[in-house]
Amino acid sequence: MTRCLIAVGTNLGNRAVALDRALSALSKLPSTTLLARSRWHETTPVGGPAGQEIFFNGAIVLETSLSARSLAGHLWQVETDFGRTRRVRWDARVLDLDILLYGNQRINEADLVIPHPRMTFRRFVLDPAVEIAGSMVHPPSGWTLAALRRQLCQAARQVVVVAGDSQCAEWLSEQLQRDFLGASQVSGRVVDTIAVRQLSRIPLSRTVAALDRPALVIALDPLEEEQLVERVLDQMGPGPLARITAAEPATVLQEARAAIRSAWPENI
Repeated sequence: MTRCLIAVGTNLGNRAVALDRALSALSKLPSTTLLARSRWHETTPVGGPAGQEIFFNGAIVLETSLSARSLAGHLWQVETDFGRTRRVRWDARVLDLDILLYGNQRINEADLVIPHPRMTFRRFVLDPAVEIAGSMVHPPSGWTLAALRRQLCQAARQVVVVAGDSQCAEWLSEQLQRDFLGASQVSGRVVDTIAVRQLSRIPLSRTVAALDRPALVIALDPLEEEQLVERVLDQMGPGPLARITAAEPATVLQEARAAIRSAWPENI
């Protein structure tokens, strides 16, 4: 049996009733036991179309003998049974079920990525997850969920942009400075720039070790730059990380803004 963590959410209709019905459906999955559930958290939509209703988000812990692929298939079927349709990214939804963790497994397939690639910086995911599973470990970082949340809540609210292309890093940094530098209760510089190619020409340990691990790292890593980006991330250490693989500037900026707003929804 494998212990896994599932995120649940909705912002359409009677949200509490929908989530309670979803829990009932999940408790009936084959070879699966519902072990724990969080309370429902009201959270503001991030990154999607304007005018959406407030979300109810939560987390549950399951123990299952289903494979990750089979479990994902059952979750997708439950979403479909509830009337979920996928038209626009980050749009309103009647039910959202995501596998966050499946034991300590790491899966990277076209339609299934585990751990969830954006769970380390999304407070609407971490807040309910830590209620019931704070000691569970996020395998790529080696940090517990409680430690990831603590980094976002207690570290200086500084964002570091890491990219193989210094011009791209500087451009994104400038854009985010305009958006967030004046945000209330955000201390110090919100955005710094680290260009991987520049750092790769000097001793990385001496340069990066001088920095405190920022609350959030935004890494722009198209495949051709992946090894360069990994060098800096290895030196900087684990923690909340938003990886953006998109190439279009508008999409990069949208995802970076959404990452920051997800990390500090109460202030930004």
